[in-house]
Amino acid sequence: MRYVIVGAFGANLYARDAGLIVRTMDCDLLLPADPLILGRAIGVLRKLGYSLDAVGEPVNKDSDLLRGIVNSRACVRARKKGSSIDLPLEIKGCRFNSLWRRHRRVDAGGVLLRVAPLRDILRSKKLTNRPKDRLFLATYQDALQQLLRPSPRGRRS
Repeated sequence: MRYVIVGAFGANLYARDAGLIVRTMDCDLLLPADPLILGRAIGVLRKLGYSLDAVGEPVNKDSDLLRGIVNSRACVRARKKGSSIDLPLEIKGCRFNSLWRRHRRVDAGGVLLRVAPLRDILRSKKLTNRPKDRLFLATYQDALQQLLRPSPRGRRS
């Protein structure tokens, strides 16, 4: 399935040590605006025991509902016992296809994760300009600057 991890959770995947990890309450999986892909993601999350809603309304795999969510670019939120996964279909300043072409693969204990470029994650947070994004950027400014620096192996994010 095509997705890229964005948000603070995505930024954490660039951390080179535990001191650079920032606190976040959820994981954001940016999906392409496609009802079939959204339906597959919803199906997987349901099987894992998550309850799902969009704009406060329950979500299922009804094709008309999925088309409506995609057309309005609503974010589907999945919740289960203190765990939250958001399925946005767009983020400020970034197009899915561009992020997909440039994503980074991260091995997380044998699971291959696809994460958006760090600079794009931070740019989107800055453009979104919500109070929580401004607080995130200000609070973790030093750690984020360290993550943007080349790693000892010379790789950039």
